[in-house]
Amino acid sequence: MSGNDHDPQFRDIADHLGAILWISDPEGERMLFCSQAYETMWGRPVAELYTDAESWMEGVHPDDRERMLAAWDRRWTGYDVEYRVIRPDGTTVHVNDVGRMVRDDDGHPVRLVGYITDVTELNRLEEQLRHAQKMESLGRLAGGVAHEVNNLLTVVLGHARLAREHPDRIEEHTAVIEEAARRGGELTARLLGLTPSMPIRAGALDLAAVVREEEAALRALAGRACTLTVTCEPGGAPVRADGAEVRRLVGELAENAADAMPGGGPIAISVATQAYDEAAAARHPGLEPGEHVVLTVTDSGIGIPEDDRSRVFEPFFTTKRDGAGMGLTTCYGIMARAGGHIRLESTPGRGTTVACTFPLDIAVAAVAREAAAPRATGETVLVAEDEPLVRTLVAGALREQGYTVLEAGDGEEALAIADATPGLTLLVTDVVMPAMDGRELAARLRDRVPGIPVLFVSGYTDGALADDGEPAMAFLPKPFMSAELTAAVRTLLDPEPSPA
Repeated sequence: MSGNDHDPQFRDIADHLGAILWISDPEGERMLFCSQAYETMWGRPVAELYTDAESWMEGVHPDDRERMLAAWDRRWTGYDVEYRVIRPDGTTVHVNDVGRMVRDDDGHPVRLVGYITDVTELNRLEEQLRHAQKMESLGRLAGGVAHEVNNLLTVVLGHARLAREHPDRIEEHTAVIEEAARRGGELTARLLGLTPSMPIRAGALDLAAVVREEEAALRALAGRACTLTVTCEPGGAPVRADGAEVRRLVGELAENAADAMPGGGPIAISVATQAYDEAAAARHPGLEPGEHVVLTVTDSGIGIPEDDRSRVFEPFFTTKRDGAGMGLTTCYGIMARAGGHIRLESTPGRGTTVACTFPLDIAVAAVAREAAAPRATGETVLVAEDEPLVRTLVAGALREQGYTVLEAGDGEEALAIADATPGLTLLVTDVVMPAMDGRELAARLRDRVPGIPVLFVSGYTDGALADDGEPAMAFLPKPFMSAELTAAVRTLLDPEPSPA
């Protein structure tokens, strides 16, 4: 049977459809009918299909053939697949192909039927919509950042002027400037925390132990009107995360829960291990199957309207009158950096539950210790930083602690200094530098001085610094105080706590 064997009225209707209508034998080895729309979409004569039923595959984009063939193997139960077609003139068409098996009363396959529609324009419109939504989100982000930064700059400039005009009160004004700079650093840290490329500064920790340690602080944060219940299942709950960030995560969630209940109410915080199979994980996009540690914070507050739920993790989006809109954004970034997943469920008038799911770390939870007091013992430190003002500050802070400090403006200069200076003890380097980044510099310096400790400092790593978990390497984000710098240096130089 060929295409001409079908009823003329059927052929006329099929040929006037914008979609391709086709019929073949169950194996797809013989084409019984294909409408004329095939010639428009494929740019090939429909007659070819009647002599070679598989010739249509020649038009499928090479990168999409494997997916199309996998769908074709499911033709006995039906398939629905989207792929690209390259016409002989080189133009590309996006199509959606649906195939179904027709069976007789006894269930035996009789024929395979399908239809193919051109979705090129639909895909283009969807991409335009996604782009518009992305630009809208970027616009809100830029506006929020500009608002916060301009507020901080107003404070800095105002108190700098007052410090000049009233030198007798300079200490008061410089303290305010330092606080504004600290807040600016927190803002950028929260924004950069949205990307998993920022390195983690800790190894395994016991999530349950951290939450129990924070219980008193969380009760104070929740206030007297709220009753806080903390439940942690017996045994450890090891995860890979930054201890300081986990404390911030729990604090932000507890504060949000308290804010949702201005008249008071119960807040429940729990830590438990849970296994997700593929079906359970599929219900939460982004969650991987396997063993997890789940931190859950539940309140019985006002809840979040459905229209707002999809935006709660956006930067600067808030339902509070006086909120900055960075709380849940911060939580999202912390979970992204820890390789975890965060989801929110809420019912207006009945409360909200936020579940933070960390991959279970089979390593034993690390035992936190206090950093040793900064003290120099004659070590020589090489500082590589392309920004002169920052390099001067870092070198000056280390010299004040008694270190011998050598300065380099880029990676090549740092290597030249290292070749001329025996006895280097530590490298402090920016991550993002022109020509040679800090990671390459550290690797090449370690070829010269095997095992030399390295402290990476940067405001943004641009994905150049991975989380190796190596004790002789550490990361300190900008901005930082001198005490934080010298403590990080001392921790690298004295990796083991002293007997005292």
